[in-house]
Amino acid sequence: MKGNSNSMPIKNIYQKYLEKYRTSKEFRIIIITCASVFIFGFLLGYIFTEAEKTEMIEAIQKEQENIGQTKNIPNIADEVIPSIVLVRNRVKIKDGENVEMKDKGIGSGIIYKDDGYIITNQHVVNKASEVIVTLSDGSEYKGEIVGEDKRSDLAVIKIPGSAFRDVKIGDSDRLKVGERVIAIGNPVGEVFNSTVTDGIISGLNRTIMMNNRRMTLIQTSAAINPGNSGGALVNEKGEVIGINSAKLTGEEIEGMGFAIPINDALPIIDELIEYGYIKRPWLGLGLGETTDELVERYKIPKGIYIGKIDEIGPGSKSGLIEGDIILEIDNKRVESLSVMSSVIDKYNPGDEIKIKVFRRGNYKYINLVLEEAPPNR
Repeated sequence: MKGNSNSMPIKNIYQKYLEKYRTSKEFRIIIITCASVFIFGFLLGYIFTEAEKTEMIEAIQKEQENIGQTKNIPNIADEVIPSIVLVRNRVKIKDGENVEMKDKGIGSGIIYKDDGYIITNQHVVNKASEVIVTLSDGSEYKGEIVGEDKRSDLAVIKIPGSAFRDVKIGDSDRLKVGERVIAIGNPVGEVFNSTVTDGIISGLNRTIMMNNRRMTLIQTSAAINPGNSGGALVNEKGEVIGINSAKLTGEEIEGMGFAIPINDALPIIDELIEYGYIKRPWLGLGLGETTDELVERYKIPKGIYIGKIDEIGPGSKSGLIEGDIILEIDNKRVESLSVMSSVIDKYNPGDEIKIKVFRRGNYKYINLVLEEAPPNR
């Protein structure tokens, strides 16, 4: 069928339309603008796509690294057990004219450095006449107590030799509740040495009282029994993140284990290795708490009473006397030994503090210059 002679083919109309605008400024602007937007959009999309790809690849690689570093319990045990030792605390027993060495207690230890430095709890080596260290392969060494600190319940032992299998140290600040952990130690001595138990991190920053002092510890469900003290609490990478220290038991609770965070322990351990003791401020006082009964009976304020004064200590030099009741230190109220310890620990040897005391019915203020505590005070 023939079309209308007055009509124009579509192709010709389109060409005419292009001719009309091809030379116009508006058309050029439209083309350039559209092209620019298209190119910019394409590049922007490309850049974001590549960034997202890079981020995704890095995340996958990191996750793969974490998975690769995580080990199963048998592998962790194989790696860590050679670094866990049995520590025997021996004391001299006098029988008439004869003196013999007998075991007072046992515990565990961690080989911290390959030249024979071993970490353990202070209560494991407390008042030891001799320390015997047994490695996982059965070899025995006579250990030397390099330093011990009752306040942190940490001690360092040195055994002769080198090239011992030392542990890998983790980061206890990165722990999360619910994270899986493994406790390795010697729960009842040589019979059950190198015992491995697993559990989770049940809680962080748990405060419990030990030796009349507050300690901030890791709580774990991994079994920690007598003899495990001083052993290692290990993460899934085989790194030590805690030093097993205590267990709570009772009729209403199943045993709850606690460990000293390794990040808290390391500065103390290194100072013990360097100096043999921890440099802390010292009052030179024997102290106790005024109980509610004493407060009621003698009509005295609640505080910390001075029961004994070291003759050469800073307390004696300041003018404090036995029977004084300490109420405040630099305007901070102190009603318990744990609070007082935490207050004093914030100062350094050489600092001067102002103490408010109750003495024979009167209140007095006394200035005291703190001194460096003698070893293990």
